[in-house]
Amino acid sequence: MVRTCVFGFLFGLLVLPTLSSAGEDVSESSVDELVVLLDADGARERADAAEALAGRADERVPAALEARLALEKNFHVKLALHYALARHGRRSDVYALIDALDYTGHLGSVYLGWLASNFGRDHGWNQSGWRTWIDGVSDETWKEWQRRRHLPWVASDADEAGFVAAVAWWDGLGYPDVGALPFVLVDAFLRETELSEDGSPASKLPGSPAWLLGEDDESFRVFTHGLRVMTIRKGTPHYDPLRGTYERTDVGAFVLDAIADSPRSQGEMSGSERSTGTPPAAPGGWTADYWDRNDPMHLAPYSPPEWFRAFVLAVSCWKHGAKEPALAIWARLAMERPHGVQAPPWTTLDYLRGVMRVAEERHLILAFGDMTLSLADLVGMHRVFLTRFGAHEAATARLRVLERMTGEEEARRQSGRPAFELLSVEQRVDELVWRLREPGAALDPAWKQAPSREAAWSTPFGQLVELGYVAVPRLIEALSDDTLTRSVIYHDTGHGQWEGWDHVERVGDVALRALQRLSARSFDYPTAEYGMMMGGPDSLFDEDQVEAVSARVRAWWEACQERGEAAVLAELVVRGGREAVASVRRLAQLDPDAARRALIEAIPATTEPWDRDLLVALLRLVPGPETTEFLHRELLGSPRLGMRLAAADTLRALDDPKALEAMIREWRQLAPRSADERTGREEEPLEELIKFLATSGRADAVRVLGEHVALQSPATRAAVVRAMRIATGLEWGEEARHAGSESADVMDAVEEVLRSLVLDEGLSGGNLQVTGPGARALDVCTGDQAAATLAELWPDRHAFDASASLAARRRARTVIANLARREQGLDPLPLPPASTAPEPVAEAQAQALLDALVAAEDDVHRDRARQAVVEAGLGMLPSLVKRRSDIAKDAPARAALDDVVRELGNRVVAVVFADEGPAPDDALRAAASALVGRPLTGEGFAALLLHITRRTPYGSVGARVAVRRDKDLSGVSLHIRLLTERVITLGAQKGWDVLRNLRVGSVGLIGSAGMFSLEYGREARAWTRFAGALDEALTRPLDEVIEGEVVVRLEG
Repeated sequence: MVRTCVFGFLFGLLVLPTLSSAGEDVSESSVDELVVLLDADGARERADAAEALAGRADERVPAALEARLALEKNFHVKLALHYALARHGRRSDVYALIDALDYTGHLGSVYLGWLASNFGRDHGWNQSGWRTWIDGVSDETWKEWQRRRHLPWVASDADEAGFVAAVAWWDGLGYPDVGALPFVLVDAFLRETELSEDGSPASKLPGSPAWLLGEDDESFRVFTHGLRVMTIRKGTPHYDPLRGTYERTDVGAFVLDAIADSPRSQGEMSGSERSTGTPPAAPGGWTADYWDRNDPMHLAPYSPPEWFRAFVLAVSCWKHGAKEPALAIWARLAMERPHGVQAPPWTTLDYLRGVMRVAEERHLILAFGDMTLSLADLVGMHRVFLTRFGAHEAATARLRVLERMTGEEEARRQSGRPAFELLSVEQRVDELVWRLREPGAALDPAWKQAPSREAAWSTPFGQLVELGYVAVPRLIEALSDDTLTRSVIYHDTGHGQWEGWDHVERVGDVALRALQRLSARSFDYPTAEYGMMMGGPDSLFDEDQVEAVSARVRAWWEACQERGEAAVLAELVVRGGREAVASVRRLAQLDPDAARRALIEAIPATTEPWDRDLLVALLRLVPGPETTEFLHRELLGSPRLGMRLAAADTLRALDDPKALEAMIREWRQLAPRSADERTGREEEPLEELIKFLATSGRADAVRVLGEHVALQSPATRAAVVRAMRIATGLEWGEEARHAGSESADVMDAVEEVLRSLVLDEGLSGGNLQVTGPGARALDVCTGDQAAATLAELWPDRHAFDASASLAARRRARTVIANLARREQGLDPLPLPPASTAPEPVAEAQAQALLDALVAAEDDVHRDRARQAVVEAGLGMLPSLVKRRSDIAKDAPARAALDDVVRELGNRVVAVVFADEGPAPDDALRAAASALVGRPLTGEGFAALLLHITRRTPYGSVGARVAVRRDKDLSGVSLHIRLLTERVITLGAQKGWDVLRNLRVGSVGLIGSAGMFSLEYGREARAWTRFAGALDEALTRPLDEVIEGEVVVRLEG
């Protein structure tokens, strides 16, 4: 695997350490205590004390730091002292941190990042960048910055008076009165959620907060805390079309319950809070996890700028007389720093003005995509926005254009227009360009939003493209037209990683899209068609690119008129690269022979593998002897498997039988790998080869995948199973299957290959997924995937429950394997137990032990009875769980029973080391064995991780450590696999590549990836967050499955 970057938000959450350490937690220590710790024997204690003193505003601190620095010999502690002195206004110490970047393996760059985090600077390990930055800052400016950073990191209007002023500001904005309207929870799935195929939610979500504006027999209207007015049809909750129900409730009680359910901010501080040393302050000490935790107030998945939603709830609480929750929200909002404010002081009202203006500005942009709104509606919405939030350059500019458009449309109505059919071709082009401003007019037939290709081609945009070159001169003129359309371009990766700005296309933007369609080139500008993989385009007008792009378009048009379109396209194709991909399609329509010659010349000149393979695939557009001859050379002589695969795929599309035979030879010639994983770049073409054979429609090609598959890497074996799912239409749909894939012979071959893998315990990266209700996401092996696929394809012959316990799944897989062995005349394998839980303690004995525990009247007798239950072992759990359910939650005996249930249910019963990879050394075995027979804790799990990072076993570069508690009352098991391959990263600084996942049932508590420095990965504080989440998971009922994993390995 190759990683070139780590997202900033993950770096803040995963890398920057808190103030706790492997030893004593110094975050709550006094200044006097910290000064004493500066002279501690341990270097880590001295460094921790220095880091903590960096955030203490006390005039004694600089002198103490200087005195320690004069004596300090340890390089790492010196860096911590320089950082602390820089935080106290001594600019010269920044240069000491910069000089330290000559070396690696320390926190110098981290300290620099902390110092500059509030000023939008992070030069990493770039010394010249850091020097240029600090050279531009005077000593006086630096001191003032640091003085302000030592002020309390809370808004100056955090008190009740500040909140009252904010409520008065809200009342003047003209939104619906959230104090007079009934508060309701709407069950219509208004926020992002996973949907099933019929559009209903895949899982139940809590209702969305809103205020009821009115209703009739068919629908109801609400005002949401996201500042939207929505009309929802009454009926069973459904996302699209939107319908749902509501229930009235008390807003104050709702907010108090939500705060109680939200994760506490202790241990969940943001990167900026860590870097400033700001403690999680009460009473604002609660937060909502934006990614994967329960969030009753529906602040997630939005980042803190969307927290104005909480403010709307606070206003409603206040107006309904619920003072406590209102002020609790206000205290939490007071911790949010307004955008652009580097350090205190600030006000929460400033923050709210900014974030609400941003949100409403986005709503204005999205309104252009609402085809039910008229031009007059858009004008009115912009005027209301400017009244509420004051001067706003972009909104004012759009309003001017909208008002101009209103005048133009009125003049057009008065002048009248002849019927479209009566217009000349040139007049039709003019008319279509005019109509690009109308709702739905700019829809591209290639976009997934298009209702159908036929409907999209009938739009003005589609008709302009179909008119062809006759429309080019007018489209070039239109490039400078800033008239607003009703086309909104969304900037979103679709993976929840980040979301940029959306924007409204102008007529000039749409004209450029049409020209790029007609020319089959991008004109070096990423419009919607060519730039979507970059996160979406920007408007020509936002980027001030009109003149430059227009010049490039005119140059192309002049060349076409001079030399002809085919010649211009051929010249572009011959140059190779990504732009040739679009051009060759058009050239193949105009001149297939020229396209073939250009492609054959372009492919060797294209160095980027993805582009080259795509150009090879496009040869299917121009079949002929020259094409076949070239592809045969690629198939047999190309040095890269991906290139040979691209040739084979194109030859298969041309019905050439040599393609499949060559790929069968490729598979058989592959030297079986050891258990070590291949790199991502090496695995990807191999996985494509597997899919090629699996989807070939020939039984011999499918069966060849079962040859020596057990000797392949875990990732390769997992890829074979995934390919079988694709070949049978379970994934990617029927269009992925080649002719003949559904034949009985091919299906028999699929069944044979899958049966050969049902006992495979290998994991591919720890995230192999089994589909189906209740399926697991972490501890699923390749055999589970194979068995689940067999059960989906042949439910009458193979039974497999993906949601069953680990032991039950292993037993079911053995049953499937024995079915195949019986057909082969082999003896069956012994069936493993359906559960690893021990035999229950005899009923009479169990009840006697529990009676004694319940009847105990003092701590001495209770402890004695409790110890007797614990010594009876896990076999007590069935009786314990039953007896506990019969006792009221507030009964004195209930707490004692709860305690014993947790202790026994979370007892570690086994530590399993994987057969794949190096064998563990004695020290690791001893560290892991020390956990067996005891209740698992987050601290104990973290200690095991620390052992791996501090004493990495010989021959390994890290490990995958998985934890599992099944629902069959069988205790906790740990699974450890030592890893041998480093994660390849760019840059000189190397550390630990870290993946962390933790789930309780279907709810994720942690799901993150990032990196640690070498030193930090060997400190207890690196694993504090996962340990805390694991402790939280272990409090959940025993019928909820816990699955977690930490993959930590060295970078290379």
